[in-house]
Amino acid sequence: MIIDRPLNIRHAALEDLSPIAELLAQNALPYTDLIQSKVELIVAYDQDMMMGCAGLQRYGQDALLRSVAVKKIFKSKASVAYCLMRSK
Repeated sequence: MIIDRPLNIRHAALEDLSPIAELLAQNALPYTDLIQSKVELIVAYDQDMMMGCAGLQRYGQDALLRSVAVKKIFKSKASVAYCLMRSK
């Protein structure tokens, strides 16, 4: 799949939590503590399809990179993960 338009990368909204949890679970990544741990979530969308997500857990001026997950059909597209990482 070729994406010939810019991705929409933004902070996750409440309605993104369920698709994020599903994507993390599909990639065998932790997701049950997203709200309790106050993870800052970022999502990448191509039109209406979430392509990937990334999470940061802040500790003062530092942050722990929690997870970067990309939907299976986009896994060969390193640019999705790259864009998520560069969004901060």
